[in-house]
Amino acid sequence: MFTPVLMKLKRSTALSPRDELALQQVLGRYKVIPARQDVVWDGDRPAHATVLLDGLMCRYTAMPDGRRQILSFLLPGDFCDLSALMEDRMDHAVATLATCTVAAVEHHALEHVIDTHPSIRHALWRETLRDAAIYRASLASIGRRSAYERLAHLFCEIAVRLDLVGMKRTEGYVFEATQNDIGDALGLSVVHVNRMLQQLRDDQLFTFRGSTFAIHDWGRLTEIAGFDPAYLHLDGHSSIPGIAPAATSWDVD
Repeated sequence: MFTPVLMKLKRSTALSPRDELALQQVLGRYKVIPARQDVVWDGDRPAHATVLLDGLMCRYTAMPDGRRQILSFLLPGDFCDLSALMEDRMDHAVATLATCTVAAVEHHALEHVIDTHPSIRHALWRETLRDAAIYRASLASIGRRSAYERLAHLFCEIAVRLDLVGMKRTEGYVFEATQNDIGDALGLSVVHVNRMLQQLRDDQLFTFRGSTFAIHDWGRLTEIAGFDPAYLHLDGHSSIPGIAPAATSWDVD
């Protein structure tokens, strides 16, 4: 159950068997949360850190009129609210976008592990740096990339992040975001998102059907997106997912 977390942390930091055991012990309790539920609220003062083990979540902020800006998508292996460990108060909300399995780690237990396991401390620090880099990449996309390029860049990033934790499937990658969710992340209307997804399909680059997407030409897609995975700090690990062949006749939902 905790494989994605360990896989992700071990990609950037060497963890000993003792480190892995300590992580497994603090991640020992988990629960399932339905889709479309807030897990952490803006202004909340959580006493525990939430770790996503399976499913899809997002960080978001809500405008006074109810509009939502998704700040980042959270994938298996991600710590959802690690910043609250130091800052005490949340300045954004976290919600499930699909049915999710999460672990809750009490702050005092996590602090003990950090204090007694320097490698874990280093790994979690690297996680916060990666989160910040993802925010910067998102800001650059919304500010300077076209809608077509934004979609291409988002799905390149999601593919690499899912590949990082072994979530690649033969038929593609599971990504249970709706077109409305994607629009809220990229600053686009649902109509515009649908149009760009169709264009990517027509250009034989990418297909998104239901909750699964497949990339058909990784080289061209990364070129269009201007995607350089260096900001994800993979430290020499393969930055190109193993893209499996997939049918190109799917319709865009």
